[in-house]
Amino acid sequence: MKIALVSNDFNFRLKDGISRYSYELYKYLSRKHEVFLYTFEEAGSFWENVSRGLKRLVGIRIREDVDLVHLFYPNAVFPITKKPVIVTWHDTDLFTRYRSHPFSPEFYHWLGVVWPAIRNTKRADGLIYVSDETKRALAKYMNSGLSGKQHKVIPNGIDQEFVEARILKGVDRKDFVFVGSVHFAHKNVAFLIKSFVEASPKGHDLYIFTPTDRERIPEAFFKYKNVHIIIKAPTSTIIKKLSRSVALLHFSKLEGFGVPILEAIAVGTPAVILKDANIPEVTAKYAIKVSESGAAEMIRKLAKEKPELSDEAIAYAKSFSWERSARETETFYNKVMSSYTRS
Repeated sequence: MKIALVSNDFNFRLKDGISRYSYELYKYLSRKHEVFLYTFEEAGSFWENVSRGLKRLVGIRIREDVDLVHLFYPNAVFPITKKPVIVTWHDTDLFTRYRSHPFSPEFYHWLGVVWPAIRNTKRADGLIYVSDETKRALAKYMNSGLSGKQHKVIPNGIDQEFVEARILKGVDRKDFVFVGSVHFAHKNVAFLIKSFVEASPKGHDLYIFTPTDRERIPEAFFKYKNVHIIIKAPTSTIIKKLSRSVALLHFSKLEGFGVPILEAIAVGTPAVILKDANIPEVTAKYAIKVSESGAAEMIRKLAKEKPELSDEAIAYAKSFSWERSARETETFYNKVMSSYTRS
C-alpha cells in the first residue's frame, strides 16, 4: 500500500501529543508500506510564514500513485487528491478559541485553524477519533458535516518503555511529577504549580518534564526553589523519576486522550486529575479525581499516605500499546478503501 501522511509537522524528536501519534504510526506503517510525508518546514521570515499560511489555505497536491491520504491533525494542509482521505481528531480544543469578529486575533485563528479543520473533515471519507469523548464533542460542533463517512474510535497507545517498566514495590516514594507541554492554557500548569506551592508538602518537590522550548515557558514557572522544570528529558529519565514519585499531577482541563495519565499508572504511580476536567473515561478510569478547590489538600494527603496502585490498574494501563493502535488504523484504511466510490 502507498500511503500519504499529512501533518503540520513531523518533529519526531519530541514524541509528545500529536507528534508522538505521528511518530508511532509512521514507525509502524513504514515497516510494511511505502509512506510519503507531506508537511511544512520551519518558517522564519514574515514572507515565509505568509507563503506557509497560503499553502495551508490553498492546498497541496498529493502524488497520483498513492492509495490513501491520512491527515494526522484536522487543520493540516488541504490535500488536493482524488484518493480516499482519512482525518484524525485528537480533541476539539480548536473550536473553543473560535471568534467571528474580523479584527480580533481569534478571527485569524478561525481562518487558519478552524476553517481548514472543518473543510478537511467535510472532505474526508473516514474519521478517526482517539476517544469516544472526542467523537461526541465533534458531533456537537459540526454534526451536519459528519454523515456519509466511515467512523472509528482508536485509542492512543503508551510508549513501549512504560509498558515494559518494572514496578517498584515498597519503594520510599518522594516528590510529584507532571509530564507534558506547558505552554497551552488548557494544560492548566499555572494552577498546578500554584496548588503545589500552596500544599507545600514537606520534603517533596515538583518535577515538570516538558518538550516545550525554554522561550515558550512563562518565566514565573522558574521562580520556585521546589519546582524543577526539565526540558526534553529522555523517556528513561522520566520513567526513573516517575516510578519512584508519590503521584503524577495532571490538572489539565481538556485532553483528547491523556497519554501521561496511563503512562504513570503503567509504572505503578498514581495519577491525580481534576474531576470536572474533560478527560476520556477510558484514560481516567483508575485516576484519582479531585476538585480544583481540593487540589492542594489532596497533594498534602498523598504526601503523607503514599498509596499503592492495584495490580488491576497497572495491567489496564499497560494494555494500551501503539502497536495495537497502529494495527487498528491499518484495518480502518482497508475498510475505507474498500468502500471508496469518489470518481
